Amino acid sequence: MSAWDECIVTLFVQDMKEEKLPMKYFKEYIIQDSIYLKNYVRVYGKAIYYAETLREIQFYYSILNFVTDTESVIRLNYLRQFGMTNDDIEFIDPLPENQNYIDFLFEIAEYGNGYEILMAVLPRTLSYIYMFRKPAEEPESRRSGYLDLIQDNVDDPYAEMLNELIEKVIMREGEGWRE
Repeated sequence: MSAWDECIVTLFVQDMKEEKLPMKYFKEYIIQDSIYLKNYVRVYGKAIYYAETLREIQFYYSILNFVTDTESVIRLNYLRQFGMTNDDIEFIDPLPENQNYIDFLFEIAEYGNGYEILMAVLPRTLSYIYMFRKPAEEPESRRSGYLDLIQDNVDDPYAEMLNELIEKVIMREGEGWRE
């Protein structure tokens, strides 16, 4: 079984699919994801700063826009259900695992190489779409109170953003971005 297949069968994903995941764990996940996403967009801000072409700037900006305007909608809805806002997240420390990944992203971003930044963020993006695709197709997920989050990670806008990321990483030429 691959590492990503092992992620699908974790208790967390299976309990989310079957709506058995205790709300306190889901709330912690949403809080930590909020902390991560704030830093994720900051990493793209660094990529914009170091970008050498307008095309690169536009690409990174489109990802920033996607995260803040599309990906965050469901997360913000959950925060409201918990009586929280993005402002509340500012006063919560990331868990050590989350902080380690955030530190890694900023370490990579310091080099100012857009290709390396994309390679650093791609595993999280790939894993989410992979982990939630199969559960999203299973009938019991359609009854889950977490369906909107599961579906959000496999819907067309997310998949399109992933495809664009992959295209930029794979199609990158030594001189810059492929036209």
